[in-house]
Amino acid sequence: MSRKARASESQNIFAGGRDKGAFIREQLLHYGVALLSVALALRATLLLNPYLTPTPATLFFAAVMVSASYGGLGPGLLATVLSTLAINYFFFKPLYSLKISHGLVIPLVVFMLTAVLISWLNESRRAAQRQAEANLKSLRESEVRFGRITESNKEALRQRETELRLITDTLPVLISFVDSEQRYRFNNRAYEKWFGHSAAEIYGKYLWEVLGESAYQVVRPNVEQVLAGKQLIFEGEIPYKDGGTRYINCIYVPQFNRQGIVEGYAALITDISEQQAALRARNQAEAALRESESRFRHLADTAPVLIWMSRY
Repeated sequence: MSRKARASESQNIFAGGRDKGAFIREQLLHYGVALLSVALALRATLLLNPYLTPTPATLFFAAVMVSASYGGLGPGLLATVLSTLAINYFFFKPLYSLKISHGLVIPLVVFMLTAVLISWLNESRRAAQRQAEANLKSLRESEVRFGRITESNKEALRQRETELRLITDTLPVLISFVDSEQRYRFNNRAYEKWFGHSAAEIYGKYLWEVLGESAYQVVRPNVEQVLAGKQLIFEGEIPYKDGGTRYINCIYVPQFNRQGIVEGYAALITDISEQQAALRARNQAEAALRESESRFRHLADTAPVLIWMSRY
């Protein structure tokens, strides 16, 4: 065995010795209280004997109750035995004798049974109290563990929210979550660029407060459909209050809770105004080209001379 192992074993032995010594001192104290309680009850009964002659056991019941309440069942039973002997020796005839006459057996038995019942009830109360204290301690430990878990979960949630916002803020599109009351509960930084309002200013506001009444009336039918549980993809020209008129591509995805009820929707909105303008310009150019070709063909068909095209 190594030196460290021997030292550890010695420490455990001393620790066990200290625990055993404390237990012995505690038990001696409990039984000492029982002896003292009976002695005090005897002394008081002897002093008040002229007034307590019919019921000399009254103060001994109090001694049993104090002993059992403080020390438990063992000290209570010790106080019961000592009180029975004291009552029989000092107050029942023949006095100063441990002999029990036949007429006093029943009173002594009744006293002992009552005292034992008092001791048992106090022990039950003490056991219930110890159990309650143990349950309270366990509850507090559980609260501490739960608090640590909750704090850990909150930290993990804050980290995920930070990561999510970092990702969504770098995207050049509008990303938001709107609840069933049509209030903004999340929006990325692109909203600030579009509408000139920070995320904190937009949070909790209604759609029409951010978009403007005209823009809201355009998207309102789509909002009502997604809140009814239907996923939507649509395009349209929206006259925003603060963001100007934009041609957008919009995706609405409903969010359901565990009961299958729509609690809001996520929105992904892309500004395709430039693409739409380029598409319109291309369409106009193609239309102009077709019109020019049509006029040239009409001119060629109606000219009185032959017209042909040559590369040379």
